Amino acid sequence: MRISFAKPRNEGRPPTLTIVREDGSTTGEASTPFFVAHDLTHYAVEKTLGFRRSFYGLVAQGWDIDSFGEREPGSAKARAVPGEAMLTEIIVGALDLHRRHVFSDTAALLEFVAGECENRGMVTPEVSDDEIVAICDLRDELIGRWSALGPGEVLELEFLAVP
Repeated sequence: MRISFAKPRNEGRPPTLTIVREDGSTTGEASTPFFVAHDLTHYAVEKTLGFRRSFYGLVAQGWDIDSFGEREPGSAKARAVPGEAMLTEIIVGALDLHRRHVFSDTAALLEFVAGECENRGMVTPEVSDDEIVAICDLRDELIGRWSALGPGEVLELEFLAVP
């Protein structure tokens, strides 16, 4: 699956995210600078931890990006979000806070993740300090590549959707 983050050619226009699945079908959306970094963090988490039932894995299976916002019971687009995807969102949220220097170290970040999992009745993941460091290194590399792009340029990534 190919993931493309495109910078706008004209100032004042939003960046875009476009995903082309293996079968050629697509999904995408206009984004914001925050969500570009957030979605790149998703990529780093899912790739580093080998997750395949989270955001990008679900998109590869046919979910449209807007399906993730449709969680109201009874909604025509509502889907049961797999536990792995919920865990990924917790980790990505913690890493978004980490980027803003909310946590003093990876232990504090992992403690936050454990607390969020407990609050939701989920099993605390076994994620190591080394894995968090690897995720942060990849995330920072990707955000750096994105930041270096000029107007109209595209950051393309591949995501292997099968285990």
